[in-house]
Amino acid sequence: METAKKIISELREEKIHLKLNSDDTIEIASYDKGLTPELIEKIKTNKEILVTFLKSKSSGFSKIQKLSETEKYELSSAQMRLWVIDRFEGKTSAFNMPFHMPLKEKIDITSFNKAILSVIERHEILRTVFQEDEDGKVWQKIIPVQGLNFSVDYKDFRRSGSPQKEVEDYIKNDSILPFDLEKGPLLRISLLQTSDEYFELYYNMHHIISDGWSLLVLSKDVLAFYNSYKNNVKVELEPLEIQYKDYAAWQLDKLSNDETEKAKTYWLNKLSGDIPILDLPTDKDRPKSKTYKGNSLEAYISPKVTREIKEITQKQGGSLFMGIVAALKILLYKYTSEKDITIGTPVHGRDRTELENQIGFYLNILPLRNQVIPDETFEEFFGRIKQTTLEAYKYQAYPFDRLVQDLKVSYDMSRSPIFDISVTYNNIASNLDTVSESELDEIKVLGDSQCKNDLELHFQEVDGCISFGVNYNSDVYEQDIIMNFMNHFKNILSNISDNPSIKTKDVEYLSKNETEKLLSAFNSNEIDVDTSKTVLTLFSEFSSVNPDKRAIQFKDKSLSYKELDLASNKVANFLKEEFNIKPNDIVGIQLDRNEWMIIAILGVMKSGAAYVPINPMLPTSRKKHIVKETNSKALITEANYIFDLDFFDGNVFAIDVEFDSLENDEAIVEESSDSDLAYVIYTSGSTGDPKGVMVSHGSLLNSIISRNEFYTSIDSILAITPFSFDASIGLYWNALTTGAVYHILDEGSLKNPDFIVKYLIENRIKCLCNPPSLYQLIIKEESYTNINLERVILGGEVIHTNLVDKHFEIIPECRMFNEYGPSENTIWTTVKEITKGGSVNIGKPIHNNYIYILDEEKKLIPIKGKGEIYVGGQNLAKGYINNTKLTEEKFIENPFRKGELMYRTGDFGKWTKNGEIEFIGREDNQVKVRGFRVELGEIERELQKKEEINESKVLVYKNNVNQNELIAYFVGEKDQSLKELKEFLLEKLPEYMIPDKYVKLDKFPLTRNGKIDSKKLLELKGNLILSGVEYIAPETETEKLLEEVIKNILGVEKVSMEDDFFFLGGNSLKLIELISKLKQLGFNLNIAEVVKKPKVKQIASLLEEVVFEENII
Repeated sequence: METAKKIISELREEKIHLKLNSDDTIEIASYDKGLTPELIEKIKTNKEILVTFLKSKSSGFSKIQKLSETEKYELSSAQMRLWVIDRFEGKTSAFNMPFHMPLKEKIDITSFNKAILSVIERHEILRTVFQEDEDGKVWQKIIPVQGLNFSVDYKDFRRSGSPQKEVEDYIKNDSILPFDLEKGPLLRISLLQTSDEYFELYYNMHHIISDGWSLLVLSKDVLAFYNSYKNNVKVELEPLEIQYKDYAAWQLDKLSNDETEKAKTYWLNKLSGDIPILDLPTDKDRPKSKTYKGNSLEAYISPKVTREIKEITQKQGGSLFMGIVAALKILLYKYTSEKDITIGTPVHGRDRTELENQIGFYLNILPLRNQVIPDETFEEFFGRIKQTTLEAYKYQAYPFDRLVQDLKVSYDMSRSPIFDISVTYNNIASNLDTVSESELDEIKVLGDSQCKNDLELHFQEVDGCISFGVNYNSDVYEQDIIMNFMNHFKNILSNISDNPSIKTKDVEYLSKNETEKLLSAFNSNEIDVDTSKTVLTLFSEFSSVNPDKRAIQFKDKSLSYKELDLASNKVANFLKEEFNIKPNDIVGIQLDRNEWMIIAILGVMKSGAAYVPINPMLPTSRKKHIVKETNSKALITEANYIFDLDFFDGNVFAIDVEFDSLENDEAIVEESSDSDLAYVIYTSGSTGDPKGVMVSHGSLLNSIISRNEFYTSIDSILAITPFSFDASIGLYWNALTTGAVYHILDEGSLKNPDFIVKYLIENRIKCLCNPPSLYQLIIKEESYTNINLERVILGGEVIHTNLVDKHFEIIPECRMFNEYGPSENTIWTTVKEITKGGSVNIGKPIHNNYIYILDEEKKLIPIKGKGEIYVGGQNLAKGYINNTKLTEEKFIENPFRKGELMYRTGDFGKWTKNGEIEFIGREDNQVKVRGFRVELGEIERELQKKEEINESKVLVYKNNVNQNELIAYFVGEKDQSLKELKEFLLEKLPEYMIPDKYVKLDKFPLTRNGKIDSKKLLELKGNLILSGVEYIAPETETEKLLEEVIKNILGVEKVSMEDDFFFLGGNSLKLIELISKLKQLGFNLNIAEVVKKPKVKQIASLLEEVVFEENII
């Protein structure tokens, strides 16, 4: 029996049906006559077991009974969905089904009109309308032909200068005219004449009464009746056993039988758990409500690839369709890094012979869900795709719309339920068209269309090729993105056809030109660096020419280059002579923010050693970890801390009290090579312990030379980043090698924005470097308008547009720069000048640095595709000190530059067209809320666009039932209401991305590095505006009435006025029930209004508006 089932499933997929006659002969039904010799042979060979199987099925197959005539009839599940959409979104042409075909003969208009009316008489569904009763329940009603007032629209374009253009315009205009489901008719037919013997038969039906199969049935029946009337012969059509209304009733009744329960169980198991959303790259914001504006493209897959893919799939007992699905899912995995992929495919739903000649909405949708396993070969993956597809076909009768209800899918008004990408395969091979060589390499733009999903892919064999059509939602995706997607799909098929045993993770899809652009053009930034030098060499060269120039300023004390040079020589000589410091030894520096810090750093490096900065404010345990892990040979500190050194028991030099005793200021012959260690900088670790990043002289030299090349010389720099934060390293070496005065503020002054601004003004500072969070506080100071800054450098956090706008509003002549780079790549990796009104991103790679945006398999991601940022080149650190395991995990082999390493940042981003990088966020900045994947940074960006909100931070927390919820913190100049905040965000974001709680703060808590402290935020109470789950009792009579109605409809015990109808368990059908019940109570509410304002309190307000308006009237 299994073999018979398998053959039946394969034939169904090819839209071929077997009918068992009473004499045990098998009748093969197919509209296309596209049976291959192989399939015919398979049927013949297995005839005996097929007969047995069909007999066993027919014995238990319930016959569809004709209903007795009545005034109204139930809708099928599929019809109900389209009616709901029509009610929700108003009349739309998205579900129009236009079709046209040439008639190359002289048409008898009278006979043709009679034929049309006969077809309408034959198929009741063509004269069906959909109307609500007084209780709000919808029914389908069948109108007599005479009451339909139907007529064919005949147009004669023979006298037109361009008759074909007239036909095209007519069809284009009519195809977008919506139907009225309540009034009907839901069919329009036109006969368009362009010459004496050439007509175009055009008709347009609403999907609620038809499907793709129906289009062919309609034309077949029209021509049959036409030939009958024209030639005065009997029509050659078998009488219809049933009508669509009979099928709808049978389908609803069948939902309770055992076979249907098996199907339901299969689908609920298959689709259990969260179903990931699939989003292709796009620069567009998804509309808040689903739209149907589409655009269509078409391409062809070559005869060679088509032939080879067919051979591969047939060899494994599968079909070309299954091969297409497998290749598509691999591409979607490559694009999204999502392994759990669900797409939809329509099935005709006519697995019974009495349905084959029917017109109606029999189409059903099958969700095809598979897990992509990167280490599997294509052949192995195809085997699983085949199994899933055959299982889906086995249970295809279960209505998709009922399945959506059963799954209780989270409601998202901007998307389709369960999937956003669909695939159709027309197994009718077309021999009418021929495909030229030039067409194989191009993508045709077919123009505007209606699109029901984000992406609809259509395949058909044409002239030995595969026609590959894509209909996409142009409100969601750009044309160039979809064109790239199509080319990538072709590349995937080509690579698979060459090697079906290739592993999924190794399948390439980018073209050579794309790869070249990503690897070379976007990383074309190489310069020659003299690796025999170090930053000390650059300092010495500048110092020797400008000995008396001021180098350092701390409060009222300044040091010239000569003084700094000699002082650091003393420290270096002392370390070598007294502590026997050697190259690559490490010396700890624990000092306050003052001039001694720079002297100590230069002194240690001149001695040949590397330094590790230790923030005095660190806990003792953290300090102990640092000196132990680095095996520090000495510690430079100051008198304030001399009795607080429990963490270190080695050589100690109190620089502020011992320095005056040093005498040897002779220059030391530099011993350090480019591979020697320059410093170790500690960053926070995900496991709790900090990580010590080892940076070589070569990496530091490249970083500083790149900085000196990028930025023009400037006379003064104020850095307010801690010395334990590597951004400070780039600034003081930039200053010390180009002649800028490096200004240092003490720790206390850093916490006083007013003092910082005064210092900037009084000292006429030209360059300021700080994190965006701190700059946000500084720029708010009233006196900031008197600033003399020429350059502001920001880094370490995302820069929001409101900060940019504020900056250029106050000091429009001051240039702004955004730097990005992990400590593991020596201070900075990319840089971007931010201009007024321009894009805010992290820019392009600096000199001799290479950026790769990769997927999980470390393969290149296309332009605009989201992936993880990897960095390589001459800035790369040596690794983590005494942590080989973590070093090998993070510093990995560079597959694009032989013999080199690259660093995995954990940051995500995407390339723009012009070779800049848009920063998306950390890997851990992406969370799941109510089954939806949420990017916290996206919410923050939108919230900061609200007037009077200066900064925002969105975090996730666990509620009292251990579910993820969102909380938004913001700093603003005025109070905000919950209603304001949520309604503002709802204009741009889907419901599931709206935070549950909002907290207003006077300022954000900052870490020592000047970044927002997320841990402290979660501990703060702040000014909690309102909890999204707080119970708010009804107050007005309308609210109380509404509460009772909703409780009864949804079966819940408690309804808060702040509850969302859909989050309480409401769906489209429940909403219709709500509207109907309210209608009985005297309220006429519009469905679309409730969708836009789904909070219970909002619905109550709508009801009160209705009553108020009626009273006015």
